[in-house]
Amino acid sequence: MISETDGSAVKRVLMVQPSLNPPGGNGVAAWMIEALRPGHRVSLLAWEAPQLDLVNRFCGTSLSG
Repeated sequence: MISETDGSAVKRVLMVQPSLNPPGGNGVAAWMIEALRPGHRVSLLAWEAPQLDLVNRFCGTSLSG
């Protein structure tokens, strides 16, 4: 996959996390995904489907499915 911004290859990242839903350390995982998004294609493997609207409100992120 080639980046539209500078023509370089986009790195793919798989985040494995039991849950992103708050509370607790899941917020750290949400922020890791948020930080990686600009230059990476991020996928999430989770044991339960994340409630992204809840995660975004709780953690101050802007994640989308």
